[in-house]
Amino acid sequence: MIEAVKAYIATQGLIRPGEKIIVAVSGGPDSMALLYILWELSLESGFSIVAAHINHGLRPQAGPEQKFVEEHCRRMKIPCYAKTIDVRELACQTKTSLEDAGRQARYGYFNELMLELPADAIATAHHQDDQAETVLLHLLRGAGMQGLRGIMPRNGNLIRPLLQLSKQNLLNYLQENQISFCVDQSNQDQTFLRNRIRHQLIPLLQNEYNPRIAENLSRLAEIVGAENDYLQQIMQGYWKQLVYAQDEQGLEMDLDGFKVLPLAVRRRLTIMALSAVGGPTGWEARDVEKVLELLHKPGSAKILQLKKGIKINKSYDRIIFTSNWQETDIFNIEVTIPGQAILPDGTTYGFILEDKGRLNAEADEIYLDYDKLSLPLVLRSRCNGDVIQPAGFAGHKKLKKYLNEKKVPFRQRDQVAVLASRNGEIYALVGLCICSAAAVDHLSKNILLIKKTANENNIHKLKSR
Repeated sequence: MIEAVKAYIATQGLIRPGEKIIVAVSGGPDSMALLYILWELSLESGFSIVAAHINHGLRPQAGPEQKFVEEHCRRMKIPCYAKTIDVRELACQTKTSLEDAGRQARYGYFNELMLELPADAIATAHHQDDQAETVLLHLLRGAGMQGLRGIMPRNGNLIRPLLQLSKQNLLNYLQENQISFCVDQSNQDQTFLRNRIRHQLIPLLQNEYNPRIAENLSRLAEIVGAENDYLQQIMQGYWKQLVYAQDEQGLEMDLDGFKVLPLAVRRRLTIMALSAVGGPTGWEARDVEKVLELLHKPGSAKILQLKKGIKINKSYDRIIFTSNWQETDIFNIEVTIPGQAILPDGTTYGFILEDKGRLNAEADEIYLDYDKLSLPLVLRSRCNGDVIQPAGFAGHKKLKKYLNEKKVPFRQRDQVAVLASRNGEIYALVGLCICSAAAVDHLSKNILLIKKTANENNIHKLKSR
């Protein structure tokens, strides 16, 4: 048993000499086996371990279980860190199930502990039977290849050293070494889907179809995991080619380039986008199909609402995935010189006449040749058909294309302030570029200074047209 785990750790590169590993210990049979196996290996392999325990406060046995774990660690001379979290209250606050809230509490605490100690990884006691349950769970929910990978040997800072062992292997180890453990009766509660898979579906498959179903499902996960890793490397090339802009709230992808790709690639790109914006867990095949259906519907400005508050917008030549979709107010403000203008989002611009000899541009300031401007001026949102000629650029360019090249996120483009004449000639995209028609040169005399300011005192809000 010990040698098998040692070989698996080496093959998967899970633990290196000198590292400190946090062992997640609930007190149940799996985690107690993990604690003792890693303790024994640490003595010969040059790494160190500490134990971490979360008291969920959900059962009367929670307090005694914490003391049980602490007593074992005291006898083994292993540092033990424990924390009590009101998981029921956390579930209410986050509007999630007790199961999800408990998982959030555990991994939140383990990651805090990683930074505090510091440590190199968190070891959990997932084993082959857990792997089989996870693959079946994902299969029932309609997962694709990434779901069928099941539990990974390493996922970021999480490692699973026992993943190749069965539950019975661990129980035999505990019995042979006379190691006691706690029994969590909630694991028998078949209102949870995972418990029904564990106690009903897997025994049925073992008895009626294949006694080695858990082993075979675990092997399937390993094969799919390796193939998925290879495909993911290929997908990075498509990702770099098609994603125009990305920030913490969303991303934009080229629609035309996306639509000509093979279906398998489109599906994987979609799940990558959903994961990037809404996190990697919880997505199902149906979510991906809804996105693909949206992209093939005629017309633009289509918006799809998915779980986790994620919205997908098909607009012109873009697919926008965002967690913070806000409708932008269109504006068209007449400019008074001197004066100030406030945009709907609160951004304020001041307009001041200056002498050329006083030019000294600072951040958030631009200068235009006042004598080249056709008054009155307007500060407005972009319009269909807008064309600009940036200073220093030989020809004209569609505003839409310019914003694409500058990778201005689509949902922010209606916030770009276009300074133009009443007849439509554009002089500047304030904060982005100055156009040739208004650029200052050696013949310029009167200068219009446009300054972005946060000062809202004594602002003359100019009338909206």
